[in-house]
Amino acid sequence: MNKIIAVIIFSFLCFAPLKSQNQTSPKKFFAEIQAGPILIYNNSMSGILSEASATLGYNINSRFAAGIGISTIHFVTATPYIYGKVNFSKIETRRIIPFLSVNAGYTINFESSDFQNDKISLQPKLGLSFYGKQKKSSFILYAGALIYNSKVLPSIGIGIGF
Repeated sequence: MNKIIAVIIFSFLCFAPLKSQNQTSPKKFFAEIQAGPILIYNNSMSGILSEASATLGYNINSRFAAGIGISTIHFVTATPYIYGKVNFSKIETRRIIPFLSVNAGYTINFESSDFQNDKISLQPKLGLSFYGKQKKSSFILYAGALIYNSKVLPSIGIGIGF
């Protein structure tokens, strides 16, 4: 009987830390919504265009994530994309996590034009994710670039992750 009680207590002591670790680990599936300006400056035009994106993904582990999403620039384009993200710190140990993410997709332009504007686009972003106590949601700040139509357009933005 004493051995059974000792095994139960030992099992509880072994699994209690695992349970508390699970409370701070990130969810396996996530969603992110981001928005911000893209700065344009070239010979033909200059200005600011708004950009918004939504991503659905899967946290492979605490450092790597992958997903799919769609973005729009000034509501005249649609870009379905694949998404990859690398966190530079483990989410379990910190609340502010620096990251590098990349969206790679095909931009479809809805404006009429004399030349073809539908092209492959790439959007790397470097940013910070500010996680809540339970690591279930985050506030995101980023700076990046939109590489589209042989141009590199700088961008900044904010977002939320859940």
